Amino acid sequence: MPADNGFSKWENYILKELKRLGDVVIDFNKKLDEINIAIGVLK
Repeated sequence: MPADNGFSKWENYILKELKRLGDVVIDFNKKLDEINIAIGVLK
Protein backbone atom coordinates (compact mmCIF):
# COMPACT_ATOMS: atom_id res chain seq x y z
CA MET A 1 0.00 0.00 0.00
CA PRO A 2 1.80 3.15 -1.16
CA ALA A 3 2.09 6.11 1.17
CA ASP A 4 1.13 9.69 0.24
CA ASN A 5 4.49 10.59 -1.29
CA GLY A 6 4.46 7.62 -3.69
CA PHE A 7 7.10 5.67 -1.76
CA SER A 8 6.41 2.24 -0.35
CA LYS A 9 6.40 1.59 3.39
CA TRP A 10 9.90 0.16 3.15
CA GLU A 11 11.22 3.16 1.25
CA ASN A 12 9.67 5.52 3.78
CA TYR A 13 11.16 3.49 6.63
CA ILE A 14 14.63 3.58 5.04
CA LEU A 15 14.38 7.33 4.37
CA LYS A 16 13.32 7.93 7.97
CA GLU A 17 16.23 5.86 9.30
CA LEU A 18 18.70 7.67 7.03
CA LYS A 19 17.41 11.02 8.27
CA ARG A 20 17.73 9.84 11.88
CA LEU A 21 21.28 8.67 11.25
CA GLY A 22 22.06 12.02 9.65
CA ASP A 23 20.77 13.79 12.77
CA VAL A 24 22.96 11.56 14.96
CA VAL A 25 26.02 12.42 12.86
CA ILE A 26 25.23 16.15 13.07
CA ASP A 27 24.87 15.92 16.87
CA PHE A 28 28.15 14.01 17.08
CA ASN A 29 29.95 16.66 15.00
CA LYS A 30 28.57 19.42 17.24
CA LYS A 31 29.86 17.58 20.31
CA LEU A 32 33.28 17.18 18.69
CA ASP A 33 33.36 20.92 18.00
CA GLU A 34 32.51 21.63 21.64
CA ILE A 35 35.25 19.26 22.81
CA ASN A 36 37.79 20.88 20.47
CA ILE A 37 36.82 24.35 21.76
CA ALA A 38 37.16 23.13 25.35
CA ILE A 39 40.60 21.67 24.60
CA GLY A 40 41.62 24.94 22.96
CA VAL A 41 40.55 26.86 26.07
CA LEU A 42 42.46 24.49 28.36
CA LYS A 43 45.71 24.81 26.39
